[in-house]
Amino acid sequence: MKLAFVGSSGYGNVGDDTYPLVFRERLPEHELIFYNSDLPDALPDDLEGIFLGGGGLIYCSDLPGLEAHFEYMRHYLDVAIDRGIAWGFVGCGLQVKPRGDSYHFEALGPWAPYLASAPILTVRSESCLQQVRRLSANPLAAYYPDLGYLFDPIGAGDTLKRRTVTIVPSGCVTPEELDRVLPPFVSVGYDITILSMGALCDDDYRIRLLSELYPQARVITRPTPAEALATIAGSGYVVAGRYHALVFARTARVPFYIPHDAPYKSKQEDLRQ
Repeated sequence: MKLAFVGSSGYGNVGDDTYPLVFRERLPEHELIFYNSDLPDALPDDLEGIFLGGGGLIYCSDLPGLEAHFEYMRHYLDVAIDRGIAWGFVGCGLQVKPRGDSYHFEALGPWAPYLASAPILTVRSESCLQQVRRLSANPLAAYYPDLGYLFDPIGAGDTLKRRTVTIVPSGCVTPEELDRVLPPFVSVGYDITILSMGALCDDDYRIRLLSELYPQARVITRPTPAEALATIAGSGYVVAGRYHALVFARTARVPFYIPHDAPYKSKQEDLRQ
């Protein structure tokens, strides 16, 4: 079958670039095509299915320039529905902003008709599942851990761990937070690695800041998913500024720290499984 998966790969985010690798490994008998928010001029006439996933694709934003995400994603779903081919959500996550003591789930309202009628609907956390059911009451909705957990070409859990703390930068990894986390490791001789897992346009200034704070640190930019996993797998501790740093650390059985101001997706991860 010729199947299309729509995500956010191709923009430099390591986690998003991991999903196509997982789909190719798990669905070798099918012809797979991957799309993102850059809409193609046309979709092949012989597609037999269009699926959103994996990743945090279920979000709506009222910020200038970002409000179009839902319209782009809806375009793909409407094509599938109009053609009468298979469609749905595979391994998707919700992305929502904090609002008081909770999150602004109401912003996801435009997704409700699609979530309600999706013949395939899997999300990556119990919290995502609860909210999807609240929005849609779709009895087919189900929770499975993020598809990134299926990515392990190196046997990460068996990798030798070194005396290294790997920092994966993001907006929630602040110098103040690192001042609380790192001193015990530095005091006993741990090395520091700064591993960029976001698009360089997002991480560039953060890498510069961290490099000034820790001039002795090893810096890794533009890693492939396999290189990022190998770096984390060889670490003794990870400051997981990005969601897939958490995923890779768990895959590799490396202790990790989730920053206090980490986004919804990291805070809602079920660490008991």
